[in-house]
Amino acid sequence: MNQGVIETMRSMHGHIPLWEHHLSRLMRSGITPLPRYDEIRAQLPERASRVRLHLTANGWTLDIEPLGDPWNALTIGVWPEPFFNPNPSTKNADRTPYQAAWDQRHEGCDDMLLLTAEGFVSETTRMNLFWMRDDALRTADSSCTPLAGIAKCLVKQWSPWPVIEGKYPLEHLLGASFVFGTNAVRGVVWIQQVGQKRWKAEPDLLARFRAQFEQNAYR
Repeated sequence: MNQGVIETMRSMHGHIPLWEHHLSRLMRSGITPLPRYDEIRAQLPERASRVRLHLTANGWTLDIEPLGDPWNALTIGVWPEPFFNPNPSTKNADRTPYQAAWDQRHEGCDDMLLLTAEGFVSETTRMNLFWMRDDALRTADSSCTPLAGIAKCLVKQWSPWPVIEGKYPLEHLLGASFVFGTNAVRGVVWIQQVGQKRWKAEPDLLARFRAQFEQNAYR
């Protein structure tokens, strides 16, 4: 763990509602030493915050900043370089591919979509993706090497629609009735544009699910 690993979390009212999920992922990654939760909680403010836990072989530190405005109605560009995450089920210290794509955002672009060498949808540099096709939510399966995000796992548990994981080309996503991203800090995030394809408005059923997810995940 030469470069260290960063786990980004949301805190609310002086605690991290999804802490057990974050801890489980860090433990699967074999990262040590891990802090005790009471050590982290002692540093958390009451206000809603974005907390970055930085872990190295020498210990850990916290960076804490206000959560800021919610993410919504994002515009996503498409990164043309093939993407492969060697450790999708765990935390990976090497964020070079993510950073390379992030740095190529154009003006007005909030994030970049990553595709496999075969052209299948993987994830963005900050989020897992879901999209609605034929009355089912679609999302990339593990063979497309997206990070097994905490919020993604919760959406699969709580979704009122069937969720079908698979290998999907970009064209399949662009034909969706709506698209959203998931992030453990930001929750469910409506995406209004991917590449040149733009959706006019967030559908009411997604807005309701987004609000319900927020209530369930961060109470």
